[in-house]
Amino acid sequence: MEATIRKARFEDIDRIVELWMEMMRAHHRFEPRIVLAANAAGEYRKFVSHYIAHADSSIYVAERNNNEVVGYCLAFISQNLPMFEPETCGFISDLVVTEKQKRQGIGAALISQVKQWFQRRAVKNIQLQVYSHNTVGKQFWKKTGFENFFERLWLDL
Repeated sequence: MEATIRKARFEDIDRIVELWMEMMRAHHRFEPRIVLAANAAGEYRKFVSHYIAHADSSIYVAERNNNEVVGYCLAFISQNLPMFEPETCGFISDLVVTEKQKRQGIGAALISQVKQWFQRRAVKNIQLQVYSHNTVGKQFWKKTGFENFFERLWLDL
């Protein structure tokens, strides 16, 4: 069964927050330095509420089985540092597909919509971050055409 990809609506926010929490719990299993604040869900709700209404951002959701939201992608146009060209770039903040629906093409369908949205906005490149120990995520991103560009390091004090 195919997923329907559409723009997110305010009534999707609760489900988007649930999916984000699911993703963060999964990330914590391979990266214990990911520690959520006590009000992480509430703060993420504010984050999503801002981007769902912002002109330079887009959130797409994937629906299946009686309009159940099973994934989403949050992306926005970001200002590049002023000493670099181009002036703006695309940034994918979050891509989540619920565990039960993974490996069925939903993530790729969401990315396809986001790429088209960026192209309509004349954005020339897309950036994102992926945790070093997220081997499945890194494989997915490479499969969709992304390549290594930047490495962020961590030091505990």
